[in-house]
Amino acid sequence: MAQEIAAAGAGTDRKTLSTRTGLSPRRLTLLLDLLERAGAVRLSARHIEPAPDAPAPGTAADLARHLAERRRDVERTRLEMMRHYAETDDCRRRFLLGYFGEQLPATPAATATPAWQAPPNAGRRRLDRSPRTPAWSIARRGRARSSNAARTA
Repeated sequence: MAQEIAAAGAGTDRKTLSTRTGLSPRRLTLLLDLLERAGAVRLSARHIEPAPDAPAPGTAADLARHLAERRRDVERTRLEMMRHYAETDDCRRRFLLGYFGEQLPATPAATATPAWQAPPNAGRRRLDRSPRTPAWSIARRGRARSSNAARTA
C-alpha cells in the first residue's frame, strides 16, 4: 500500500487509490489510518500524499503491521476483561476497583451481598393480590364498561 501511494504521487484521492489497489473503501481507510500513524502518509479531506519524512515503504509497512497488532492486543485484552467481569462470582465492585488499581475497604462478609443474589424480600408480593393500577387505567376501564353496556342494550 505504501508503495502504491508513492507510485501514485502527491494529491491522490481515495477513489483512485481504491481502484488501483482493488481494496474496499473500509479496508482502504483502515490501512491509510495505520500508515498515517506510522508517519508514512499525510491525509487531508480530499487527498493522500506521502509524508516528506516518510520511512521507506517496507519500514512503513512493518510499523503499520506493528500498530495493527497492538490494536488487536488491546481489543483482545478488553474483551477478556469484560468476559471475566461477566463471569465473576466475586464482588463486582471489588473487581472493578481492582481493575483500576484501587482496593475495596474491608467490610464484614455478613453485610456484603453478592451481585447475583437479591436482597431479602426483594420482589416478593402475594400472588392473590393484583398490582396497584394507576388511576388513568381505572378510568379507561370504566369507559370501556359503559360503552359495552350501551352496545348490549
